[in-house]
Amino acid sequence: MLTLYYYDSCPFCRRVIRAIDELGIRGQLQYRNIHESREAASEIRHYQNGRSQVPMLLIGTVPMLESEDIIAYLRERFGQKAASH
Repeated sequence: MLTLYYYDSCPFCRRVIRAIDELGIRGQLQYRNIHESREAASEIRHYQNGRSQVPMLLIGTVPMLESEDIIAYLRERFGQKAASH
């Protein structure tokens, strides 16, 4: 399962979510808002050794940071193109 850690006002998170919508894969991911869930905030710090950078895509137990890297990964994995603007 893929898990996206994000918060609503983050422009880089919105970019990733827009790409997810354009790929039509919203149901393929779990979403964890770090501003709405203390558990999610704790989880993201665990995977980033105390940091809490978003967006973060958790692929199994491997965190991926940087919106452009996440979008590129999702495009490659799901085999479709999405705009990244």
